[in-house]
Amino acid sequence: MLRISKALAFLVVLVLIVSFPSAISAQADSGGTSKIYWTDLESGKIQRANLDGSNVEDLIPPVSSSSESFGSPNVIALDLTAGKIYWVDRKTNKIQRANPDGSQIEDLVTGVAGVRKPNGLALDVSAGKLYWTNAFAQRQFQGSIQRSNLDGSQIEDLLAFDEAFPRGLALDTDAGKMYWADVYGKIQRANLDGSQVELLASPATRIGRSSSIALDVDAGKMYWTDSGGDTIRRANLDGSDVETLVASGLGHPKRIALDVDAGKMYWTDSGTAKIQRANFDGSEVEDLISTGLVAPHGIALDLAGKLTQRPGTDDCEVPLTGDGTVSGTWAAGCESEVSGRGHARYYSFTLDQQSDVTITLESSIDTFLYLRDGDSRSGAYLYSNDDIETGVNSNSRIQAQGLPRGTYTIEATTYAQGQTGNFTLTVSGLGGTAPPPGPEPSDECEAPLTGDGTVSGTWSAGCESEGRTGSYARYYTFTVEQETD
Repeated sequence: MLRISKALAFLVVLVLIVSFPSAISAQADSGGTSKIYWTDLESGKIQRANLDGSNVEDLIPPVSSSSESFGSPNVIALDLTAGKIYWVDRKTNKIQRANPDGSQIEDLVTGVAGVRKPNGLALDVSAGKLYWTNAFAQRQFQGSIQRSNLDGSQIEDLLAFDEAFPRGLALDTDAGKMYWADVYGKIQRANLDGSQVELLASPATRIGRSSSIALDVDAGKMYWTDSGGDTIRRANLDGSDVETLVASGLGHPKRIALDVDAGKMYWTDSGTAKIQRANFDGSEVEDLISTGLVAPHGIALDLAGKLTQRPGTDDCEVPLTGDGTVSGTWAAGCESEVSGRGHARYYSFTLDQQSDVTITLESSIDTFLYLRDGDSRSGAYLYSNDDIETGVNSNSRIQAQGLPRGTYTIEATTYAQGQTGNFTLTVSGLGGTAPPPGPEPSDECEAPLTGDGTVSGTWSAGCESEGRTGSYARYYTFTVEQETD
């Protein structure tokens, strides 16, 4: 009940408000689960499980497929940014990759490119590079290290060795260094371009038959498996102060991975057919998976659960608040609403008045661009563009002249399916241009009341609440000449 306590005439303004949806919907639960990923040479599988060994899943090949047509996956590496699993197949001598669920398997590097026995694998995602070691690259006992783009293109020969069998490989990208372990009892490092090779540890330091290497750069330590002496060891990054951490209970330790924050090391053991972990000092050894394995080999960790995240609104959709350029990545989980297109990202914006809007999508990948009506990724598309200049430029651009006020969604996608990579999106015109002549705002937003009764109204863009941010409103005025209920 409204009671006016003063017996004199004055003006009262009623404000009727309703909340309206913002350009971004409520965030979905997209949290992922930390996982161990590993390969099994004999079963031909790539599998994963929780960090405690529970919930084992077959990823590649799918459970219904025959492993005979797949090969013998050896080492494994994860691209947590683009959402890809990379691995080396020892049977087919290929380097391959796939989505985290095992779909869209791609051959990146094959024996034709000179890979005979790839053994080690490491990614420099920020630089877009893939590194690997080869044993028996041209003839027996000759090894090499190569790199390429993440898609397998532009292969470079970095190092070649005689009487060497390089296996494990690890990168310190901040320092610009790569480290590798040689089964002949050596650990070496060099610049990422292969220059300035250093011998860090040799048979004289009794490092054993080193098969795998992992780095704790912040602590200045490197860890490796000794598959000859069946031990796990570590040393300083310069090779000094060699320690034996685990010396019993191992059968044939293969690859090793580190959880630096938790102070845990994980490894595969093909001799005992187990996956185990322990503290960095070798204490508290645990059997994580001890059944169902044949010859576990490569191992990698997704500690943040990136590869099992369920894409929510914030993963696929981003609000734009003004002109500028944003960077993005196409990856599995956020897909185009258009049949035949690839992964996508969505950007929404609201115009308060009519404007000339220009949207440019640029990438090394062939792009495709849509402008949709409303704040939904499934809204009707108003504009689309494939190439800015057909046959010359595979980037995309939309120029929307006189775009009316309202909310719109940009879909930035790829021309073809299954492509991953980075892009930039540049938008101008969100500041608006002068609208065409029309009713004054007061005519649309305000109305006088002359007595009791009911009025109908509509909440819409253009009439905003002064007291409640993010809400539309209508204003109704009336005059009271005496105290009343």
